[in-house]
Amino acid sequence: MGGIAARNALAVGAGGGTEIYDPRIVPRVTFTEPEVASVGSTERQAVEAGHSVKVGMALVKDAEKAQIDGQTIGHVKVVADEDGQLLGCHIVCEAAGEMIHEAVAIMAGRLPIAVVAAEMHAYPTLSELLRSALSKAAG
Repeated sequence: MGGIAARNALAVGAGGGTEIYDPRIVPRVTFTEPEVASVGSTERQAVEAGHSVKVGMALVKDAEKAQIDGQTIGHVKVVADEDGQLLGCHIVCEAAGEMIHEAVAIMAGRLPIAVVAAEMHAYPTLSELLRSALSKAAG
């Protein structure tokens, strides 16, 4: 928020100063074992806000990178609206804090989940889990 305020203050003389804080795209990370990271709404919050939601879930144990590393605990869950816009992402796994930023970028750019679900992710990586969850939500 401070960065937005500073940019708006500096841009006033240049005719700018209209950047708005978007609370939807603030990532949260809890550095536990495993890490927990999220951005946006939970499924419950999205439904309570009146959205018809699509949910996608990918289990860490199903990712080949996780199998190589001996990881068995965790998941990636995405919540999207009926139009395919990402409303929230929730990650529980060893690298959750590193993985949440792709979801933040998707939400900030308002990219349809189908677009990201169709893109190639490096193999084998844990980031494939987000692509898999998005693909499931996109149908």
